[in-house]
Amino acid sequence: MNNLKTNPIGLDAVIDTVQKKMYTLADAWGIELEGYPRCYILNKESGQTVEAYIGDNEYSKPLSFAEGNKFFFVCPNDIDNVAIQYYTTNIELYFILNVVECKPSIMHRADEEIRNDVINLIEALPQVKVNRIIWQIDKVFNRFRNKQSRSFDYDVMTDIHPYHAFKIELELYPYYINQVSCN
Repeated sequence: MNNLKTNPIGLDAVIDTVQKKMYTLADAWGIELEGYPRCYILNKESGQTVEAYIGDNEYSKPLSFAEGNKFFFVCPNDIDNVAIQYYTTNIELYFILNVVECKPSIMHRADEEIRNDVINLIEALPQVKVNRIIWQIDKVFNRFRNKQSRSFDYDVMTDIHPYHAFKIELELYPYYINQVSCN
């Protein structure tokens, strides 16, 4: 399911375009895929987590776990003004996937093939530029730390076959703050 925002504007309209493109991977890979728009880094008693706002003052369960195939966006950076009503920022696009489900005909671990599919789609979009691709699990989720141990909770997310998690750091080209995407 592609969980789209209703009539997003500005930054969220740009993310909406990327989100719709990423969701085409569900058909390409023949999998069930959960797509989420811009999600939120929340401070909890146990540490930081990332969750999607689902409405009525409620958030989803934490998204940084290995269950299911999913992707989501986070905007942990400031937004910079580059001209009157035009802004830019960097966003992070996270994927958590079962590589066997995505690429069942490939006998080796198909993590590179999966990342290539994603990058090829992103590079076809004129609104964004890929800055970095990160797949070492401790670096992918480095901002989500357990307060007690000061480290990432590896019981929540692993990168052991068949699961694969990676993050793509994207630069948004200047976008119109009042841009609207109708859903």
